[in-house]
Amino acid sequence: MEFQGKWYILGLAGKEIHKEKHSQLKMYTMTYELNEDNSYNVTFVLPWIQRCDHWITTFIPSFQPGQFNLGNIERYPGIQSYTVQVVATDYNQVAMIFFKKAYKNQEFFMVTLYGRTKELTQELKENFISFAKSLGLTDDHIIFPIPNDECIYK
Repeated sequence: MEFQGKWYILGLAGKEIHKEKHSQLKMYTMTYELNEDNSYNVTFVLPWIQRCDHWITTFIPSFQPGQFNLGNIERYPGIQSYTVQVVATDYNQVAMIFFKKAYKNQEFFMVTLYGRTKELTQELKENFISFAKSLGLTDDHIIFPIPNDECIYK
């Protein structure tokens, strides 16, 4: 329940993330709304070529505390499984989330740093980099989206 509300995406890390290719990625938001069945409706809002892209998905609780599965997975061709795991959070300011998907018989993962504000302290940044590197990622696979006001409503 405490996880509800808006989170700014402060950092991203994963094998599919490339510093060079994604260096201009603008900060975006994810808003979690708790449903009666303990699932979450998650709304993504991100700036995309002169407009704001919105999409909503559902995360359904799994048998493991703090872990969720993607709802309506059949709507995403090729995805065999998609799990979301809360790695660490204080609920008020920061959270680190681990996303893992099986897509066309290959596994991919990504770690995301969430913040309740757009502020990225040096300590947070360093902790996120350390965690990403502990998963075998390099600096080339870690990015920090550019803070902006586009599509980010107060």
